[in-house]
Amino acid sequence: MPNAAKPFLVGAGESRTASKLGGLGGNMISVKVSGADTGNQYAVLELPSTPDLGPPLHVHWIEDEWFYVLEGEHEFQVACDRFRVAPGDSIFAPRLVPHTWRNISGRPGKMLCVAQPAGRLEAFFAELSVLFSSDPTNIGGMKAVFERYDMQIVGPPLASQPRS
Repeated sequence: MPNAAKPFLVGAGESRTASKLGGLGGNMISVKVSGADTGNQYAVLELPSTPDLGPPLHVHWIEDEWFYVLEGEHEFQVACDRFRVAPGDSIFAPRLVPHTWRNISGRPGKMLCVAQPAGRLEAFFAELSVLFSSDPTNIGGMKAVFERYDMQIVGPPLASQPRS
């Protein structure tokens, strides 16, 4: 069966959603390809990153994630393994495996994230952005949002390292 989807362009700084989704450190996440575009097969998100910040160690029960670093260096933990990921590098974080990341470059960074299947991660970021806009320190609320979207926080974010 031929693909009935129509081609589209998403310009730099634009998003397929009506508004950008809030993320960690007040950064705005752009949806470049939404689950609605792909029958929820996958979504592509552009994730800006703030120096020394990243999400808590967490597990996705449904989605696989693939990250491609565009700008800045990032430290990833997937299971017990740590990786330094530079621009042009990519890393796969399979579902059911704890993972996290942190921008270690000392300047803003940017990554693409492909989530498969799609739909839930986009809704997760939309709900998380509402929570962060009202109370960015609400850890209990953040855990509840993770759980509503079949994710679980299993540890803290990666610790910042003193700069020498």
